[in-house]
Amino acid sequence: MSESRQWEVRTVTSSPDVPDDCFVVGISEDTEGSERYFIFQSRLSAPSAQARRLEMDSYCTVTESGDVNYGGLENVVITPASITLYFNEEAVEELSLSGRRVTLGLAPEVDVPLLVSGLRKVLFYGNAEKHPRFHDPFEEG
Repeated sequence: MSESRQWEVRTVTSSPDVPDDCFVVGISEDTEGSERYFIFQSRLSAPSAQARRLEMDSYCTVTESGDVNYGGLENVVITPASITLYFNEEAVEELSLSGRRVTLGLAPEVDVPLLVSGLRKVLFYGNAEKHPRFHDPFEEG
């Protein structure tokens, strides 16, 4: 499996955006969001009938270039030092990635519990068929 986008996450944000009816998790290479980043977003309300018809009934992933994909993660593995994202082929194309696997380092100052809880909230929204497998350092067993 080819790998894409190696960089270190230095900033994590995770919060609801009530006016826009969404929950947003951002991971960025810098504190201003002017370098490389991924934004993972889901709605706060249930998916509408229109969203289901348009296959926009799950979380979305946005890159710094403005590319967007809905439900394209197959697996997420978080350790205290890294996050590895495994995308499906459609997401690779829509997000202009060079490979299906993206491994990013996590800087020591990153709040890993905040990242895990935020991603669990966003990635398990809506269409259950698009929920990724999810592994984190706080799982038991």
